[in-house]
Amino acid sequence: QKVALFRAIQLFNDGDYDTADEYFDIAIESPRDTSITARAIFWKAETNYLSNNFKEALTGFQQFKNMNASTLAENEFIDYNIAYSYFKLKDYNRAGDEFQSFVNSNPDDENKLNDAYLRLGDAYYVSSNYNKAITAYNRVINNKGIDRDYAHFQRAMSYGFIRKNNAKIDDFNAFLKAYPKSTLRDD
Repeated sequence: QKVALFRAIQLFNDGDYDTADEYFDIAIESPRDTSITARAIFWKAETNYLSNNFKEALTGFQQFKNMNASTLAENEFIDYNIAYSYFKLKDYNRAGDEFQSFVNSNPDDENKLNDAYLRLGDAYYVSSNYNKAITAYNRVINNKGIDRDYAHFQRAMSYGFIRKNNAKIDDFNAFLKAYPKSTLRDD
């Protein structure tokens, strides 16, 4: 089981997802050690995600989460992975719930936290919950995170959808001053 898992991870790292998937199955179907089984389930889900099999990825990530594998390193970002799976499946309400769960867990990884707030804002934006979208985008802007210009642009758009047109105009003017090289300026 352990050999199959490590071979699968090696193949995964080499980008050979189809063969890695076969070895993950071997590790899962030979359940001798629950932590190895859990890791194989996680990495099989990750393989499915990277192969654009988002439904299968979601199932795997949820199965891993239900295994109570809190001591494994893979557990640190499980809510993030589940959230992205829902996001890719266009289930924005569930994605928003999972991104919120992730940010509530106070992760140490600032880049993932920033990205989670961006996707949380996007999930709320697509679901027409513009006030919550503004709050999420504000976190990125105030924390001076990556893609701050995108968050600022989306926040200004959100103001328009809640009929705060003066705030939208002011925010777009502030956007133009703050991000002179942004690719969103033309928009």
